[in-house]
Amino acid sequence: MERGGGQMGMSLRKHTGDRLLASLRWLLVAGWTVLTVALMLMPASEGSVAKNLSLFAGGSEVTDAIGHVILYGVLTGLWYWALRVHTIHAWAGALAVALTVGIGTELLQVFIPDRGASVLDLAANTIGPLLAVPFVRKSSRFKRAKKGVKQ
Repeated sequence: MERGGGQMGMSLRKHTGDRLLASLRWLLVAGWTVLTVALMLMPASEGSVAKNLSLFAGGSEVTDAIGHVILYGVLTGLWYWALRVHTIHAWAGALAVALTVGIGTELLQVFIPDRGASVLDLAANTIGPLLAVPFVRKSSRFKRAKKGVKQ
């Protein structure tokens, strides 16, 4: 009998690789979610990471809002990427998570020193996910079509 070879050995290696990829995918999603929440809820006093990041991007309300659109757009895309393996309605789950995190953290900023809820940021936290969903879905369809997978 061949040791570690044959169809069963290949299947086991593929299964292990799939599980590793799934674990890495969820680790990335969790990491980005924690980073997003941390950035939104840390005080914005002089010298803080939040303040320095804002200043690096331009330091205006508009550049901060653009940062929020990108941050929450990526959050939505990562959640879609993780959920699409489990459900055909991954976009709805990704959108629900991103909007909940975006609206929730913006409202919680009322209680954070040197922070405050902003209508512009709330709008950006909503626009990012809404822009990300069609982009990610189209990109996903394109990849499946390229591989010859029916949609």
